[in-house]
Parts: sequence; structure tokens; C-alpha cells
Amino acid sequence: MSIGKTSSEVKTRWESKTYKKYLVRLRADEDKELIEFIEQNKDTYGTTEIFRAGLEKVKNEGLK
Repeated sequence: MSIGKTSSEVKTRWESKTYKKYLVRLRADEDKELIEFIEQNKDTYGTTEIFRAGLEKVKNEGLK
């Protein structure tokens, strides 16, 4: 008897084909202001949107 894929397995497979994941580590002492900004805004915008906006800005304006 063959058992089909669970919905979580299907979702995991779809996510792995659809999204690229990055791990970001921020130092509590050096990046305190960034961490506070993320914590204050993550419920409204989500961390992905916050990082996406920052990356778009750097892409368009360059690193300064």
C-alpha cells in the first residue's frame, strides 16, 4: 500500500522551488538600531519586506 505525500511535504517541495532562502545574522551590539527597527516594524511589514526594501535601495543607489 502506497501512502501519498502529506500536505506539508508538498508545501515544503513547492517552497524550495519557489523561494531562495538567506540567513542573516546581525550582531546585537553593532547592529542594535537595525535590530530595533526590524522588531518595531516586523508585524506591520514582515521581515522579508523590510529586507527587500533595503536591498532594492542598495541595488538602485549602491553601497555608501
